[in-house]
Amino acid sequence: MKKKILPIIALVFAFIVLLTNSTNIAVAENGEKCLKIYGSATSTLTPDQAEICAEIETLDIDKVKSKDDNFEIFQSIIDALGEEKEKLTLKNFTSYASFDYANGKTLLGYYSITNFALKLDDVSSVQSYVDLLTENGATVKNINYSLSNYDEEYNKTLLLAVENAKEKASALGADSLEIKEIKEENSYSSNYLYRTYFEGSLDYDVTGEIVVCAKVIVEFK
Repeated sequence: MKKKILPIIALVFAFIVLLTNSTNIAVAENGEKCLKIYGSATSTLTPDQAEICAEIETLDIDKVKSKDDNFEIFQSIIDALGEEKEKLTLKNFTSYASFDYANGKTLLGYYSITNFALKLDDVSSVQSYVDLLTENGATVKNINYSLSNYDEEYNKTLLLAVENAKEKASALGADSLEIKEIKEENSYSSNYLYRTYFEGSLDYDVTGEIVVCAKVIVEFK
């Protein structure tokens, strides 16, 4: 008999924990009881913009040649872009000496590094631009996806979070209560990059998606 009671107690305890994490009963200064319910929603969206972040790295024992080689590669990329060079933004340029400390601080040469970004309004062209950059001597570091109408999509997700809180209130039998206040919690968005490599080929398909999350606290009275 005792063995049957333990699972029931555990189930009830788990329900209480779940309820506590999503609801909170508070008492205002005027003695009025308030029911606070947490609501959340997530939207997975297809991006319409992308930013390719890349760099050019050169090494030479001659500091000036290292810099000149770097700028030459950068110019070749600008020439390859043609009219699309307006999409390119130079982030920074650095140059420093590199030493081999295992052999008495032997000078290996001078590194020159140029970091830049390419902003695209057509995500379907990402792969062709990645190929253009790598074929001309650059290394692609990462690809960031974004939405041109992010604020609009976030507001839609925010409304879904409020609806989620209302659904929880309905499940608790409190859907007849009046909404007193809605507070927006800290939210976030993230982007994901997927590369699918085709078997037996160096070609790849690049796609991405944006995940938008919104959280609210809805106070009922």
